[in-house]
Formats: sequence, structure tokens, C-alpha cells
Amino acid sequence: MPVCVGAIDGTHIPIISPRENPADYHNRKGWHSIILQGIADHKMLLITICCISFTDVYVGWPGRTHDARVLADSDIYCLDPAYPLKKWLIKAFPNSVALSQEKRHFNHRLSSARIVVENASERLKGRWRCLLKRNDININTVSNVVLACCV
Repeated sequence: MPVCVGAIDGTHIPIISPRENPADYHNRKGWHSIILQGIADHKMLLITICCISFTDVYVGWPGRTHDARVLADSDIYCLDPAYPLKKWLIKAFPNSVALSQEKRHFNHRLSSARIVVENASERLKGRWRCLLKRNDININTVSNVVLACCV
């Protein structure tokens, strides 16, 4: 994508049900998690399978939290559904209406461009297997573990 500096996405990191407010951490997939929001740039395509490259990460929100809320609280948000359309943030045309050929083509190109951040999340979890299964450490520590894996 021209003038695009990165793609943003969230991924869930499994955790044990916390003692305080466990319902907040119960995500739409049916298990407890915290959210890792990552931004990856186009160079991700050139990185080997062992390396992970995020230009920005933000971690720690409970798994039930909406992506737009996580974004709004992150450092990159100097700023509605996930993710909002802004001058600096592009999203696909909704598929709820009949799209023209041009809009379908745009959505396809945008999806192809943002695959880098999904790949970065998969590589992160592949390299640090502790992020794939339920983490049984204290909820106050798990964000630091995830950040350490990102670094």
C-alpha cells in the first residue's frame, strides 16, 4: 500500500482465569486472555521464520476488551467499530453491501498488505510457545512476559 507505514492487529494470549474480574478476561473465543496489539511494517515479508518484527506493541488489556478500546488507549492513538477510519488509519469497505469491482479490489489489496501483522503474531507465538497455551502466572506479570517475548 502506498504511504503505508504498518499494519495493526490484535491477538489473544491465553491466561489462567484471574481471581479479580474473571469475566473481563473471558474473550469471544470462549477462554481467558489478555490482548496483544501489534504493528508490523512491510519488511516483515523479508524476515526469516525465527525473527519477529513489530514496530510497536501494546499488551495487557483483558480479552473481552474491544479492539477499538485497546487502540484508543495505546500510545499510537492520538485519537469508533474496530478499527475506526481516520486520516492515518485505513480499513476495508464493509462487505454488508454490494461492493463495486474497485472496492472489492481495494479490500483484497488491503487484506494482502495487512497479512504481515498476522504473520508477525503467528511467528511470535511459534517462537515463544508459552504464548500459545494458557499462562498460569500472576495476571500482573503476564504482560511483562509477553513484552519480553516481543523484545
